Amino acid sequence: MRRSTWKKRKSIIMGMICLLLFVQEAPYVSADGKTDAYHYSFWGDAVPSPAAYEATTIITGKKLNTTPMKEPSDMHVTANQHVFVLDSGNGRIIEMDRNFKLVRTIDSFEQEGKEDHFKNPQGLYVTEKGHLLVADSDNHRVVHLDEQGSSSRSCLNRNRIC
Repeated sequence: MRRSTWKKRKSIIMGMICLLLFVQEAPYVSADGKTDAYHYSFWGDAVPSPAAYEATTIITGKKLNTTPMKEPSDMHVTANQHVFVLDSGNGRIIEMDRNFKLVRTIDSFEQEGKEDHFKNPQGLYVTEKGHLLVADSDNHRVVHLDEQGSSSRSCLNRNRIC
């Protein structure tokens, strides 16, 4: 009888040891999923932080049936949910509708009766009326385009302020 009692105890102890081993090896689970978001502290160290946003789709020039984007630097979404992307490397503005379908591309405009182009633009703003203000950096000016993308004028350059 003593042997069978000893075997029972031994089986129970082995079962408990196995149970403890399995419990310790269980991976930790997070309810919010894995994010690699971070910000920099005052001292310049990367500090994990909650993600401010999550990309749901990626838009490329190929998806828009146009040339590849080269250094997109700014974006503006209007009240009617049109998306304007400033493609600095190509010196153009790409306008898309709410479904990310290409509406138009503005890569040139008329300036004092002559065709003009952006040169390394870095900032974009769209007014409520649909007028575009573009910080045309290497031309040292702010360009104002109407809702059609034409009838422009330089609002600010080295020589004058409009």
